[in-house]
Amino acid sequence: PPTRKKEGGIVVDKTSFDYQERVVAFVDLLGFADLVEKSDEDRDARVKVAQLIATNELFAKFVSRYLGRTTGEGAFFSDSFVLSMSHDRVFYLVREIGYLCRYLLRLGLPCRGAITTGLLHHRERFVVGPALVQAYQLEQSVAIYPRVILDRASVASWSHEFQPPPAHAKMEALIKQD
Repeated sequence: PPTRKKEGGIVVDKTSFDYQERVVAFVDLLGFADLVEKSDEDRDARVKVAQLIATNELFAKFVSRYLGRTTGEGAFFSDSFVLSMSHDRVFYLVREIGYLCRYLLRLGLPCRGAITTGLLHHRERFVVGPALVQAYQLEQSVAIYPRVILDRASVASWSHEFQPPPAHAKMEALIKQD
C-alpha cells in the first residue's frame, strides 16, 4: 500500500509517524495562570513571564546542542516542558529535569511533574503518545506538591541502570520512595 495519501487536502506520510519506547518527563509550572493574569498590570509578574520565555529559549538550545547525543527531544508549550529520551536513558532524563526544576525554582517558578516510560512519538515540537498522557495524568493527580514523580516502569529502569554499579552510582540516592 502507498505510504503517502491525500486526506482532506493534506498529504499524509504514513511512515513518518511511529511510536517508540521512550522515557518522558512532563513538567508543569505552578501558578502560571495567575501570573499571566497579573502580567498585564504587574511589572514583577511580567518580568517572570519574560524569564519563562528566556528559559524556554535556553531549554530549546540545550536540547538541540546537548541531548542529540543521547537521543533527547524537548518541547515547551504554555507553562509545560516535555523532555524525552530513549527508554534506557532514565538517569539522564532525571538529571536534566532536576537541573530544569532547580533553575525554575531559582527564578521563583515552582513546578511539579512526572516521568513515565512507554510509547511515545516525539520529533522536535511534535509530541504525542500514551506515555505523555500518563505523565500528564500523574502530574495532575499524584504529584500534587512541587516535585517530580516516576512511574513504576521508570523506577525499574532507574534501578536497572545501577546494576552493576556504574560511574554515577552516587546519583542513585536522587530517587526516593514517598
